[in-house]
Amino acid sequence: MSEPTPRRPRTEAPPDRPAREGGQLLAWLLLLAVMAAVLTARVRLLDLPLERDEGEYAYAGQLILQGVPPYAEADNMKLPGTYFAYAANMALFGETPRGVHLGLLLWNTVATLLLFALGRRLFGIAVGAAGAAAFAILSLSPSVLGQAGHATQFVVPPLLGGCLLLAGEAPRRAAGRCALAGLLFGIAFLMKQHAAVAILFGAAFVLYDALAVARLPGRAALGRLAAFGAGAALPFALLCAYLASRGLFGNFWFWTFTYAARYVSAVPLAEGLRILLLRLPQVIWVNVVFWLFALAGLVALAAGPWPRRSKAFVAGLAAASFLAVAPGLYFRHHYFVVMLPVVGLLSGLGADGIARLVKRNLRTAVLVALVAAAAAVTLYRQREPLFSWNEITFMRAVYTTNPFPEAVEVADHLREHSAPGARIAVLGSEPEIYFYSGRRAAARYVYAYALVERHPFAKRLQQQVAQEIEAARPEYVVWARVDYSWLEQPGADHFLFDWAEGYLRDHYRLEGVVEVPEEGLGRAVWGDDAATWRPRTKDHLLVYRRRG
Repeated sequence: MSEPTPRRPRTEAPPDRPAREGGQLLAWLLLLAVMAAVLTARVRLLDLPLERDEGEYAYAGQLILQGVPPYAEADNMKLPGTYFAYAANMALFGETPRGVHLGLLLWNTVATLLLFALGRRLFGIAVGAAGAAAFAILSLSPSVLGQAGHATQFVVPPLLGGCLLLAGEAPRRAAGRCALAGLLFGIAFLMKQHAAVAILFGAAFVLYDALAVARLPGRAALGRLAAFGAGAALPFALLCAYLASRGLFGNFWFWTFTYAARYVSAVPLAEGLRILLLRLPQVIWVNVVFWLFALAGLVALAAGPWPRRSKAFVAGLAAASFLAVAPGLYFRHHYFVVMLPVVGLLSGLGADGIARLVKRNLRTAVLVALVAAAAAVTLYRQREPLFSWNEITFMRAVYTTNPFPEAVEVADHLREHSAPGARIAVLGSEPEIYFYSGRRAAARYVYAYALVERHPFAKRLQQQVAQEIEAARPEYVVWARVDYSWLEQPGADHFLFDWAEGYLRDHYRLEGVVEVPEEGLGRAVWGDDAATWRPRTKDHLLVYRRRG
């Protein structure tokens, strides 16, 4: 049945677009110049060692390419959309850090262009170009770990694709457009559970658009909402059916919902607010010019001559974007990536609001000049990490004593001294070692964090890891004596540590010690010398080989 013809929508002024071709040319030049600068920086950083989350996604993607479905041999609380994205990226570009980061470059470029299209549709080409340029720089910044392929980077493109569909005015076939938008929102949710709040925003906007803008009858408005909801639910429903067919649904549900619910409820509100107040300056400061423009953009959005529909869309997206950062109240740096599209849009609106203080025929030139100056200042303030530092200096400055550079040498040793089908175990949260070495994990859970948190499942999970390692008899065990690799909570059970001490003593010999310093690359000692070597750094990796 076709959708009822809507009543005549309330008339609103269209976005104020540059009237002359010169204004459009300036907007395009701004966007292309910024994208070229960002591309230059991203290409220079392609060979950075993978960090921990990237290692998890890359290992899971590697297993998928080998025909192993998610949650069959590697467990985590994240939904598997990013695993599949990594698998696709690596199929195209190779199973290397460069391949991973080329995939990120591609997804980020798509996100930038989608944001440009969204901003252009809502506010005109100048604001769209300014907002996309701001996003490209903000999403590259080390302040949000923008050089790394976190799940939040992969949430953004499908989310913006869905937003672009919702923002379009299409009274005919609107139900189909809503369904397709919902499908893209549902894909964003599979990338990371945080995008669930974006689905609520999309549903609310569909209703607002149908009732307040198109002025449809209630039944027709509910039809659009149902189409959106069906589209949003489809990716998750297909995933559940697929995992159930492989006998993995129970394991999947435990990690992504049962345990995840405990994880996101562990931080008290007061502690979450303290973390937010600590993180915000770290995220904002180096990019403060764009954030100030975004603050001005809130005023410009409310007071500017924009259609109410555009105002409602951006206000709702801003609220949803902040809420998507908040689950669990951890406010980790890369969580803020999901806010950056709306921060970019608001930055463009803020610059446009300032430009409206001059004559109409100069507005686009002033807007472009403001955003170009902000881009130049922001990139200059980050010139060393983005355009100067070598890989080791970058990783130490951004990740301190996390053993990400050292993981490469450890994995190389394991690959060179073990057969391709050998199993290895990593005691700690360094899944990048599995990926680099091309060796599968002896235990299912490739992160150690859940093992040493205070929750009812912790000791059972520790016992499961011990049992799986004993059954697999891995050729190598890597013990990450690194604080960041465990983040042990006070009062955590120590069963696994006590077990590991005895098990390694009885069945393994120490073959390598790799130091993790605060600066530079850690020293590695291999062979007989490792047994008597005393690490000079608090954080280090111990590599054990099975006797016999």
